Amino acid sequence: MFIGRQRELEALKDALRRSPALVILYGRRRVGKSALLREALKDIPHVSFQATRLTDADNQATFKEQIARQLDMGLTFPGLSGWEHLINAIRERASATSGLTLVLDEFPYLCESNPGLPSVLQKIRDEVIHERIPFNLILCGSRIAFMGELLAERNPLYGRQSAVMDLKPLPFRDALQFFGDWGLQERVRGYAVFGGMPYYLSLIEARESLAQNIEHLFLTSEAAPLREEPQHLLEAELQNVGRYASILHAVAGGANKRGEIINRMFGPSDTSDSISPYFERLIALRLLAAESSVDVDPRRTRNVRYRVADPFLAFHYRFVTPNLTALETAPPKEVYEALIAPYLDACGCQSGNRGLSYVDPADLAEQVSRLDIAGFGVHVHAIGDRAVREALDAFDAARASNPVSRGRHHIAHLQVLHPDDIPRFAELSVTANMQALWAAHEPQMDELTIPFLGPERSARQYPFASLLRAGARLAAGSDWAVSSANPLEGIHVAVNRALPDAEPDAEPLLPGQALTLAEALAAYTAGSAYVNHLDETAAVAPGYLADLVVLDRDPFAGPPEEIAAATVALTYVEGERVYPAPAA
Repeated sequence: MFIGRQRELEALKDALRRSPALVILYGRRRVGKSALLREALKDIPHVSFQATRLTDADNQATFKEQIARQLDMGLTFPGLSGWEHLINAIRERASATSGLTLVLDEFPYLCESNPGLPSVLQKIRDEVIHERIPFNLILCGSRIAFMGELLAERNPLYGRQSAVMDLKPLPFRDALQFFGDWGLQERVRGYAVFGGMPYYLSLIEARESLAQNIEHLFLTSEAAPLREEPQHLLEAELQNVGRYASILHAVAGGANKRGEIINRMFGPSDTSDSISPYFERLIALRLLAAESSVDVDPRRTRNVRYRVADPFLAFHYRFVTPNLTALETAPPKEVYEALIAPYLDACGCQSGNRGLSYVDPADLAEQVSRLDIAGFGVHVHAIGDRAVREALDAFDAARASNPVSRGRHHIAHLQVLHPDDIPRFAELSVTANMQALWAAHEPQMDELTIPFLGPERSARQYPFASLLRAGARLAAGSDWAVSSANPLEGIHVAVNRALPDAEPDAEPLLPGQALTLAEALAAYTAGSAYVNHLDETAAVAPGYLADLVVLDRDPFAGPPEEIAAATVALTYVEGERVYPAPAA
């Protein structure tokens, strides 16, 4: 299916109608040059030859086969050799077949093995014009700098072209047609990922979501169609691609000044002057853009700011390339959700914000392992699915390095958990330390959290019941002083998933994650005693310390909506009464 390019298509057809024509067509790899040629030549007699990086003799032999097959000439010229004789054989057919067109695709490859080919074409072109033979020639190539050289005054073909077409990526309006029924925001995000390159866009399965397409096309395996595409693109145009890739990686990661890029990616022996050719080459290939303010001297590199010119490459070097190691050890969906999928902004659009890791994951694993071996129980605060996963990964590393660990490790808050991480708490003997009072609808949740998480992540908040069903040990606390220290309020929310002062018809937050009253009480008593090594207080039984709280009512006897209405009548510590309520 040919999408867009109507203006370019008409321009190419018009040029070919003005036979004899010499058309120079160039543009980046994957930009759709071959597709445009196929569409334009549908009803025009033509010979199309795709050059490769072979010897000149091999390319000539393949070209001869193409002439015989496409023009049904059989073996009428077995003795012909040399480009001039082969092309003249086609030119002779053009005398009887008006508008016959020869396409030499990837023309730069032919010139690599035969630098004299442009001079041969100059001679043929001059003869065709002189004799008014309706024979068209299209020279097509992806090496932009080389194709531009064909138009230079020193080149044999200078001034002989009838049309020059510099093919650019599809604009957003045309690219939209590849996205099917996606919503507008999803289409904008899709363009930010795939850009306007028709080949990349053609791989999209519009019946799937953008996230599913990213997983399938970039992440699933080394055979994913676009996983290694930047490497292939650079290798097709450049030698020693490592430095070019490093520059693109640095710029995609946020470095936009030359000095900043050099400091991040290169060694102390590299200078701005020694790196300049790499920048210039990337700019010439339209992979990197250099911009400066109108009120500064653009010739001074300190005034220049760089950006990756292609959305696809910017996405790949920002999100795929840095996570290739993670893809070797984790399922693609996990990598996408933890490291690629961003939080949203207040309008529901991608923000680029993926949270903060206050401790580098590798450092966290090392330090947790050392603390575990030393006998410490490690308490980690984690809000967000990536933070929880990094904490669990650290505890996994600790268990691997110390299989006989007795550390009572726990992770607090647990606001968002990926479903695949829920069973890991039990597997790693890590306690889920919940602050249940937060698991309810209130302004901070409804206005400052859910809109930024989006529907899928919002449905993964505070999964207390799922953790318990997966065998996790629950502990509970208040996070005072930024929250109420009253455990009865937290227990109320753990059971009702609504605040104590909520209206009777208020919607609970994910009611499927509610605990029973007994489960919530156990988390706030025995669970918290466990993580603090207070085993002698974990039950009301002979031999245990009499650390007791007496309520003014039996919370099991009343409706769950009144749990928080209970008050403390008496408090005992080791059997000694330390608090009586005024009326007790």
